[in-house]
Amino acid sequence: MTSEQAFHILRFMSNRRSSSPVYTVEFGLQVAPAERRVLVSRFEAARHAYNAALSECHKRRRLLVESRSYTAAVAMRRGPARTKCLRKLQRRYGLTEYEMDRWSTKKLSGTWIANHLHAQARRSLATRALTAVLKHHYGVTGRPRYKGPNQLDCIAGEDPDAGIRVRGARLEWRPLSLRLLCRNGGASADQLTSEIRQIRVLRRRIRGKTRFFAQLIVAGIPPNTQLPGTQLIGIDPGLSYMAISTTTSGTIVDISDTRDRRVKIAGLSRAIQRKRKAARVGMSSGLERRPSKRQRKLQTQLADLHRRLVSERRSRHGRIANALLTLGIRLRIERNSFRAFQRRYGRTMGAAAPSSFIRHLVRKAENAGGQVVFLPASLRLSQTCHSCGLVLRKDLGTRLHECACGIGPVQRDIYSAWLAIMTKPDPKGSTWSLDADQARRAWSGAGLRLPAASRVLSVERFVDWTRAEVASGDDPSFASPSPGTERLAGAARAMHDEARNDVGARPRVRESRAGRRQMRRETARPLVTA
Repeated sequence: MTSEQAFHILRFMSNRRSSSPVYTVEFGLQVAPAERRVLVSRFEAARHAYNAALSECHKRRRLLVESRSYTAAVAMRRGPARTKCLRKLQRRYGLTEYEMDRWSTKKLSGTWIANHLHAQARRSLATRALTAVLKHHYGVTGRPRYKGPNQLDCIAGEDPDAGIRVRGARLEWRPLSLRLLCRNGGASADQLTSEIRQIRVLRRRIRGKTRFFAQLIVAGIPPNTQLPGTQLIGIDPGLSYMAISTTTSGTIVDISDTRDRRVKIAGLSRAIQRKRKAARVGMSSGLERRPSKRQRKLQTQLADLHRRLVSERRSRHGRIANALLTLGIRLRIERNSFRAFQRRYGRTMGAAAPSSFIRHLVRKAENAGGQVVFLPASLRLSQTCHSCGLVLRKDLGTRLHECACGIGPVQRDIYSAWLAIMTKPDPKGSTWSLDADQARRAWSGAGLRLPAASRVLSVERFVDWTRAEVASGDDPSFASPSPGTERLAGAARAMHDEARNDVGARPRVRESRAGRRQMRRETARPLVTA
């Protein structure tokens, strides 16, 4: 996404949202069978309203793109004049929130949809369709699709005091009055008295059953029971692992999903595919029959497994981020092209979601008042030796940094994360560079304490590691090595060929089944524990 595309999208979103901090609180809804039927009909009406608004936005965008004025405006030189001309054409063809609000009031008010949805919900759905089309128009996402049955699972209001409202511990959406299920009557119940900016009603399918939830957008900063740390943290992101380093220590944490869950998903997917193939046999038209009862049951189980996988991944990312912020909220992260990683290692990226973890971590750090800096890849931290200044490109299988000047052996990713701490900006703050003098002074206290061949830590072990680091009370300044750490260097030399991580274990462009077996054999080798 270019800066001009981001400008248009952010300008449109900033007109609708306040810049003050907000957070979400979610409650379950106690729904009776009669109330469930009303909610189902309202979600179906919302689906039709969204599809109608999306069709109208597609039509207006097509007329805009096919106009001669738009062709001439696009050919103009980039600048304020071109932006002003494109914005004027966008208003002329009705691709604005105001025009879509007028359309929803004029076209949907006299239909059966108005009997199920209030005006604010209809306007919110029209704005949602407009946002999707604008993102497609500026090249941010692909062409938005129409929602099929049971595919729209969120209805939002605009004003929390009209339409969908919260009164006490109940959600009022006339004629419904649904009880909010507060978690143990604790913090969630207290947040009902806070300033509510927006209310959403969600529908989820959990273990084959449909449940409804209320999501409140609350003004302020979410309550946090953990005190943020003061150290400077360097992070070198990988595909499945994150190398994390402070000024005196470092480790590698695994952020990927458990393999057992992925094996179950693969088994269910193959079973569903076999049933589909068997249903097509003997049909001259080549079309599939209606799914059998067993196939529908397998599809429900597969959807629930995917839901649990996403929920567990989000929870795991949150635990790692919370534990990391107890060390420090000043982060320096090496910038990577996760889109390129996704094209080459799609299956691995889907299991670990490193980009989602980085966004989660950055959001939490900024909410805590921290500072996050993304360092450019042009610094080549994983190829640089801070002592002699040598820049040597390493193979992916080389997992240790060892230089003839006496630096190392040290684990390559942890060393790269440690060098991220030793960077400094120019006086204008626009470019960053490695501060070799600072790194040389710090190496005397950190060189022997950084693990040379580190076992990848699970979430539980990483949380214990952060607690031990906080309890040790290491000063963020450069400390001297602790006794006994000299043995790490000898152990690292002995295990030089056994230091592996996720990047080095994937030499192939396409992840074939044989390649995954080879990867599992290599990653199963024992590593030295720091």
